[in-house]
Amino acid sequence: MRLFVAVVPGREVQAELLCIQNELKKLTPDANFTKPQNLHMTVRFIGETPHVMLRRIDSALKSAAKDTAPFLMRLQNMGFFGSPTDATVWAGMGGHIEAFNALCSAVNERLFEEGFGKDAKGPVAHITLVRRADVRGIQIEKMDVATKETSISGMTLFESARINGALTYTPVATYPFFEGS
Repeated sequence: MRLFVAVVPGREVQAELLCIQNELKKLTPDANFTKPQNLHMTVRFIGETPHVMLRRIDSALKSAAKDTAPFLMRLQNMGFFGSPTDATVWAGMGGHIEAFNALCSAVNERLFEEGFGKDAKGPVAHITLVRRADVRGIQIEKMDVATKETSISGMTLFESARINGALTYTPVATYPFFEGS
């Protein structure tokens, strides 16, 4: 199983992201657009994992969730990774970045305690909208973004698989945050 942990934005933010994607489709129609149901912020990529390790992952994520309070994030800006001819376009998230970073750190630590390697890359609070985009001549960083807020009240363990050629993220388990922390 190819696994990752993520938080999913609320409906208002998802709707704004779909509007942004629609604008981008006019500008770079041949790109690979993230399906609406796949929009997320990665907390930790785990990778290929034997099924027998799910109990350890579950234990780690339950522990991290109980020590995390819900927090707010908001759409903040646009940008891209890679070259302008083969770009990954993303929406940057702002708001309680320290809470998101603390969640990523807690998940990383708890997974390490359960025998998983540490994630060497630090968290980057973004949502991938488009892959393999030609953004030459498009000022991605200057695109208008409505600063919609979303409450982050839990995290989800997803399995990533290609099903009939389409990248599909299937929830394996959901971990609500502790309201009283």
